Amino acid sequence: MRSLGGQPLPDVRIRLTLAEQAGRTWLTVTGPDGLAAVPDEVPVDVDDLLLFEHEPGPDPVTGIAALPMRLLPMACAARELGPEAPHELTAERALGVLPVKVLKPTGEPLPEARLWLCLSSTVGGEVQQEFRQLETDERGEVAEPLYESDAVLDGTLSLRRREDGLLADPLQFQVPIVPQQLVLRCYQAGALLVEAVGPNGEPVTGVELFLNGPQFVMARAVDSGGLARFENLAAGDYVLRASPPGGGGNLPTSKFHLQHSERRTLELTLPATPDSLFVVGGRLIDEEGKPVIAARLGVSVAGGLTRWVHTSEEGRFSFQVPAGSMDPKELDSLSRAFVSVRPRAGVFASRFSPRLVHVPIGTRDLEFRRLGTPPAGETVVELLDAHTGARVVDPEGEAMVTLYRPAPGGERIVNWASYGGDDGLVAVEYYRHPDVWLTASLPGYKMTRQPLTLTADGGAKTLVRVQLERGFGDDLVVRGPDRNPVSGAEFLDSQGNVVGITDLDGRVSIRGRDPQTLTVHAPGFAPEEWYGGQCSLHSDGTIWLNR
Repeated sequence: MRSLGGQPLPDVRIRLTLAEQAGRTWLTVTGPDGLAAVPDEVPVDVDDLLLFEHEPGPDPVTGIAALPMRLLPMACAARELGPEAPHELTAERALGVLPVKVLKPTGEPLPEARLWLCLSSTVGGEVQQEFRQLETDERGEVAEPLYESDAVLDGTLSLRRREDGLLADPLQFQVPIVPQQLVLRCYQAGALLVEAVGPNGEPVTGVELFLNGPQFVMARAVDSGGLARFENLAAGDYVLRASPPGGGGNLPTSKFHLQHSERRTLELTLPATPDSLFVVGGRLIDEEGKPVIAARLGVSVAGGLTRWVHTSEEGRFSFQVPAGSMDPKELDSLSRAFVSVRPRAGVFASRFSPRLVHVPIGTRDLEFRRLGTPPAGETVVELLDAHTGARVVDPEGEAMVTLYRPAPGGERIVNWASYGGDDGLVAVEYYRHPDVWLTASLPGYKMTRQPLTLTADGGAKTLVRVQLERGFGDDLVVRGPDRNPVSGAEFLDSQGNVVGITDLDGRVSIRGRDPQTLTVHAPGFAPEEWYGGQCSLHSDGTIWLNR
């Protein structure tokens, strides 16, 4: 073990832990030359990750624990250790500890407050940021070590979003960051109720509202009464902008300043809008049948009209096109619309399972059910070559791991896809559910599926290994909108050659050497593209055809 300057570090206590074997840990200490022997009990021949962590020991005189060190790398494969292959660690000393205290509006400590500590620096003209997650104890306090390299950084401490509506203004650090007591004082979040009315004071529907705040943009659709509500607002300057039905320009804007904890009602008068043709709309509900508010949906009609829309407080959304914007021939071509529920990004994020559906034009009361719950944690997927057993490294970072689970009616819905693989590892967020599966895909390898192994408490293991077979292809099943299998469906390559045909059960095995995109054709159904396994849409091996 060496310091950042390359000097050996004696008397450093190192805790070694096997990632997949909970409770199996060993302690070793570096000698005067900075060398530490791996205990004989460590099974260096197993195929597992060995984690390194500095375990500060108490001072023999004062009894106070020493400041921690940050070890790099933090892990290696256990089989990489041995007498003929010494493993070098670099230790970065902590300069001190940054104590943080979070208070409620009443001045009482706020326990279990989750915080973001953002550290940023400029390297080669580019700003680089590191985020650390903190959480206060029962006294509303948390202490975070600051290391040698942290002293040259800027920093921001901010409170993560809470369900009780408490907010806190972010605290800024200046260079150099030195250990200091930080007190984060919370206050109740503000709110804005917008009443959208026409020239004569009548409620206006079908309008989208966009609220530009100090750090984010929020979007809402007005409900059937012309109302939209924005919650969890911090103090600051805001700009409210309205977008007319069908898009195509902006309506008048309103600027205002919101004080701490202020709750305001704002009437927004909009000009008369032309008659519009209702295209598609519906209602988004969760698994309990409750409306999902402020979800983001993408609507595409005839492949040419595309717009992002948001759900109202009733969970409803609509996509309208002004009647004069299309000629009769174009209107006749609009038979179906393509609607997808997408994950929302940003500080107020909630994850929704993508649901891709073709819906008839003019159907007002279609219901889209949200599937899935917020992620319960993170696990790391290690990609291994099934033939050699070696870790598969993808320098382009195109490896994709998708989690999915059964949905009502037997259809499988994608939950979330993660990309990576430049080091042979892909970090994914898992969902606490008894039947969660993962799909791994990587250029040059076949699609691989396996259940996500859960621990006794319902969580995922720290490390999950996936064996990948070289080649190209997948085992697929083709179904129609009625969920029945489609037999005789042909898979055609770009030259029109038949690569595969489904059997009576709608099943087919596609095999090859080089990845390619195939088109699925079946009598009475619209063509559907299959991207060779490099897409989360068919992660469960099912291809859905529409008539």
